Amino acid sequence: TIDSAAKAHKMNEAWANAGHKHRLNVFVQVNTSGEEEKGGVEKGDVVQVARSIRESCNGLNLLGLMTIGSVEGSHKRPNPDFLALVKLRDQIKAELGGDELELSMGMSDDFAHALELGSTNVRVGSSIFGSRMPKSTTAL
Repeated sequence: TIDSAAKAHKMNEAWANAGHKHRLNVFVQVNTSGEEEKGGVEKGDVVQVARSIRESCNGLNLLGLMTIGSVEGSHKRPNPDFLALVKLRDQIKAELGGDELELSMGMSDDFAHALELGSTNVRVGSSIFGSRMPKSTTAL
């Protein structure tokens, strides 16, 4: 995922320097909840980052937007973080045109609701593999 225009430009340059002839699919990670501990582009900057990728990064293909919403929002219906991502996708389409962007939102506990709101990608690893061990116990 890409979380800034600067990172997109660095990725674009690295991709080209590696000699790849096809475009790399990327998602812009959006901090829909505004939580400081979460990564991602602030909602107000998403269109600018998308524009930068589309106009200046010819080795990248903006495939979609992704979010990891807040825990509090995951219990609400409709989920405000999912609604924010849908709105941002629609805003990019209106302002920049182009292909419909995919949405990556929803995890093991709320993926069904994410699909109802238009998610095209979900992350359900803990439903399949179980919960992750805390980082402190996984370090060697």
